[in-house]
Amino acid sequence: MNTMPPQINYPEILLTVAGEQIFVQIEEIMYLEAKGSYTDIYLADGQKCRISKKLKLALKILNADYFVRIHHSYALNLKYLAGFCNGDSASVKLKDGSQLPLSRSRKTDFLSFFKRL
Repeated sequence: MNTMPPQINYPEILLTVAGEQIFVQIEEIMYLEAKGSYTDIYLADGQKCRISKKLKLALKILNADYFVRIHHSYALNLKYLAGFCNGDSASVKLKDGSQLPLSRSRKTDFLSFFKRL
């Protein structure tokens, strides 16, 4: 008889962090930043890793349902959104205190997402 509790399987991805291959739950990714042909991935525990994929492809691989594109260079996991400033230089604030730019071209889609809630 198996008495092990059922396991919850959150989506994971294999990433290289500090030269080591690790599995990361997608929900632990706070945001992504485009760096040319690479994408920097910022994790909730403060780690950063770089993958050799453009941001658009990285979002496809990660399942973009978890993320909102807020800028040409940034995509945000809404789980970590703390607030946003809707002024001339719009930005979003993350729960860890980080601020990311919210581009004019992405602002309308970003705001309409919240109006649907």
